[in-house]
Amino acid sequence: MAMIRKELSRSYQELNEDTEPPALDPDVTEHMDEEEQDDAVSAVVPDRDSDRSSPSVRFSRTCLKNFFSVLLILVYLLLMAVAVFLVYQTIADFKDKLKHPVMSVTYKEVNMYDSPGIAIYPGKARLLSCEHHWYDHIPPLKDPGQPGENNCITQNMSYLDPYTNRTMKHALIVRGPRDVRKRELVFLQFHLNETKQDFSAIDYLLFSSYEAFLISSDQVKFMQECESSYSSWKFSGGFRTWVKMSLVKTKEEDGRQSVEFRQEPEEPQV
Repeated sequence: MAMIRKELSRSYQELNEDTEPPALDPDVTEHMDEEEQDDAVSAVVPDRDSDRSSPSVRFSRTCLKNFFSVLLILVYLLLMAVAVFLVYQTIADFKDKLKHPVMSVTYKEVNMYDSPGIAIYPGKARLLSCEHHWYDHIPPLKDPGQPGENNCITQNMSYLDPYTNRTMKHALIVRGPRDVRKRELVFLQFHLNETKQDFSAIDYLLFSSYEAFLISSDQVKFMQECESSYSSWKFSGGFRTWVKMSLVKTKEEDGRQSVEFRQEPEEPQV
């Protein structure tokens, strides 16, 4: 026990000697004033606060460095993902273009074509006259608002609405113009009884061939399919409205043929 105590006392003494500041030479201190002695003591004594704060500074620098490293990695991964997506999208678009190559479009001017069909849904309005004219020679109406000549080929029919299968639709099927070079047109005049509410518009539908409608074995189904395939349009009530239409036929690579009507409504006239 005595040996252990001696060793402990020696270690304590060595520790105190290490921590105590070294003594200054008395001869030197005699010639130094108080401020110089304080500076000498402070220079000899180590800065304990700096020793304590240095580990925290190192830790914060390490954390900041790791944070920026992780951030750079995330940005790099994000850029890589965007690049991969763009490459994939480009390849997919290229494959799609190979499957569907651009088709050349040619316009062929014809003198005549098959008469289109005009399906008119007048509602309560009544057809007063229907005549075929040339665009450069349209005679004025003799008795506007009164029944006139009717030299058009027409047919009345009724069928169920293909979208609801409940509403009965009444259509007036008119044979359209066919002479392209002379710009043949069909002039239709409708009237609604003055004692009833005036109509604001009349719906109509165009389909590619009136002859196909006539020879069809099921005209009701034919009209339902036309209404499902083609768009419907409107005539403005109370105005004379000119409608310029173009029939466009497109042949696909597999031999199928699609038909589309393109219309350019002109300004209505009173």
